[in-house]
This record gives sequence, C-alpha cells and structure tokens, in this order.
Amino acid sequence: FRLQHVFMAELKQQDTKDDEKKLIVISGITSGIGAGMLRRFTKMGYIAAGFGRRQDNIAALRKELNITDDVLLTSLDITEHSQVQKWSASLIAKYGVPFMVIHNAASTKGCNKDTWDIDLKELQSSL
Repeated sequence: FRLQHVFMAELKQQDTKDDEKKLIVISGITSGIGAGMLRRFTKMGYIAAGFGRRQDNIAALRKELNITDDVLLTSLDITEHSQVQKWSASLIAKYGVPFMVIHNAASTKGCNKDTWDIDLKELQSSL
C-alpha cells in the first residue's frame, strides 16, 4: 500500500516536469486493478491505453473516461499473440513507444505453485 503511494507520487512529479503526454499501456483493464489503474492514469493526464476480453466493460470505460479513440481501449485476448501484436503496432504507430507497460491480465497460471516450480511455457501463454 505504501509503495503504491510512493509510485503514484513519483509519476505525478514526472508528469509535471514534461509537457508531452506519455503513453501507459495496461493489460487486463476490464475490471479490478487494471480498470482502476486506467482510470487513475487517465485522470493524471497520461494517455492510457489497454485491452481486456470483456467488450461490455471496454465500452463502459470508454464512455466513463470519454475515450473516443478505439485504438486506445480494445477488446482482445492476451493469449492470441497475433491480436496483441497487431493492436500494439497500431498503438505505437499512432502514439509512439509507451513510457510504461503494466502486465496486469488476470491469470491463475502458477498461482498455486512456488516460483521455482512454475512451468515457464505455461506462464508465457499469458504474457
């Protein structure tokens, strides 16, 4: 909890130093922490982009945050690598290279194992 406040304060300081808006990309934005980070970064003045699987939640976030550019928020499945690559390429072409990427997509892969017992190939399927 304390680390989150330090992190957000540091981002606020960086944001006030630069006139250029920075792009932050978040996976898993359709609920919980991902949606919360998207809201917060958008309100802080960053260009926040992301994706998730639930189209209805994406539509609700677009409306709530007044985001009209479909490339910023999109519905796709992170395990479909070609979809992620295509979306990433269009995002970078329009907004440039992200200042920060936050992998937040929900996954239960490896959650019931110790770190050294996680099958790397299984984990990579969600990255």
